[in-house]
Amino acid sequence: MKATETLEQEHRVIEQVASACGVCAEVLRRGAQVPTDVLESIVDFFRQYGDRYHRQAEEALLSLLHEKGVPTGACPIVVINYENQKRKTLVDQLSSAVSAYMKSGGVVEETLINTLEALAEFFPDHIWKEDYLLLPMAEKVLSEEDKRSLADSLNLIDSMKGAEARHAAEKCSTAIRHCMKDVSWPIDALRNELLARHSEWQEPVGTILRNAKELLRGPVFDVPTLPAWSKDRVLLIGDAAHATSPHAGQGASLALEDALLLGKLLRDSQDSHVKVRIAEDAAVFTLAHHRQSAIPTKLDSQGHFRGVRYLDAARITRQFRAEYARRAREIALLLGKPTT
Repeated sequence: MKATETLEQEHRVIEQVASACGVCAEVLRRGAQVPTDVLESIVDFFRQYGDRYHRQAEEALLSLLHEKGVPTGACPIVVINYENQKRKTLVDQLSSAVSAYMKSGGVVEETLINTLEALAEFFPDHIWKEDYLLLPMAEKVLSEEDKRSLADSLNLIDSMKGAEARHAAEKCSTAIRHCMKDVSWPIDALRNELLARHSEWQEPVGTILRNAKELLRGPVFDVPTLPAWSKDRVLLIGDAAHATSPHAGQGASLALEDALLLGKLLRDSQDSHVKVRIAEDAAVFTLAHHRQSAIPTKLDSQGHFRGVRYLDAARITRQFRAEYARRAREIALLLGKPTT
């Protein structure tokens, strides 16, 4: 495994804990309790896994890039360094807020909730910059020898701190899983929230919500985008390629649209080489600007929704259709076929 891929895998671990921060914040804001061992394990994770393990590995990469002439005062490095100072401040704030929460016997202060929400918002954007700016730049700038040197540095860090970091990650994961099983959401508040969200929906939606004996709730996770949807003879379609917010049930619809378009294009072409290019041309474009369509749901202090835009699915579908139509016209021109 390449050194940059190792760093990406560590990002996925951090993203999960960041998502859990958002869930914990919402639990607290709704008046329920979060066990102190969960909050302690989150702080310990950010200290052990984030600061002493993953951050040291990133420092090895940044140092190597600096040696290769990449200026530390230019993007994206200057932004990443600034945000790492912000991250350290947030983790320190969380540690202090958790200590106060424990000493007070579970009295929730706004600082604790705000800091958990800030961490949940911070990490997806910060990690995106590293995944799609810093690491691709490293792949281009570093020579094969440099990459082997970086891999050796990461292996050394792992031998010294990896076991402790992974233990902190597993401890945190276990505590969160147990907590999510035991959390009891205030059902009246949840019911009122759902009724308010769906106040303009036609019946029987309101009746179902008012009479439901049990309401289930869970987190929605951000799915990292892909730079391409195809490689060699493999092509991804539907949610595997461009996952959208699950609230509108668009995953199957988009997969059917993908399959229909690609099937028609492949059927109409007699050139096998063109068929491969059609599949690639129809599928390969980044959707980084849609990445906010499936991040954890939460409310701000005024009760307004942040993160999930519930109408995004329809907008994204329209954009998919427009993009596919444009590509279909281009391909038809390439094949010398009339377009409508």
